This record gives sequence, structure tokens and C-alpha cells, in this order.
Amino acid sequence: MATEPPGLFGADARQVVLELKIQHKGRAATLAAGLVQTARYADQCGADSAHLLIFDRDPGVPWDDKIYLEVHRQDQRTIQVWGM
Repeated sequence: MATEPPGLFGADARQVVLELKIQHKGRAATLAAGLVQTARYADQCGADSAHLLIFDRDPGVPWDDKIYLEVHRQDQRTIQVWGM
């Protein structure tokens, strides 16, 4: 009889949703669309935590402005937003 490793598939397992976006129409528009999509997906999956990664590929923006961590609420769900 095979047993499931604890924390991987067992009762202690956590589901995490990770959504990736490339910033095209500015930070505010990408954030707004990404929050809606991430919250919807996390709700469908019953995820314990949700994360949105936004990639800013503009070479004219310094890395200090691209890298950030923010916490947002969308539809009763907390989403950590990571800028890169």
C-alpha cells in the first residue's frame, strides 16, 4: 500500500495560484486586469494563496522601479503582486 508524502498531496497540502503578466498598457491597466484574472482563477481552484507576477520589459525603467511587492484585495481575496 502506497502512502502519500505529507504536505505534498496529503491533508496539509496548500494550493497556490501563480499568474504571470507582461506589462503592455501601463502598470495600472496590467494590474487591474491581472487582479481580476488571478482572483477568478484562485476561486475556481480553491487556492489558499494567490500571486500575480508583472514583468516590465521596458529597458528605460530602472530595476529599482521594476522590483516591488504589494498586497491587493480583489473580490474578497488577498493577492500578492510582485513586480519584476
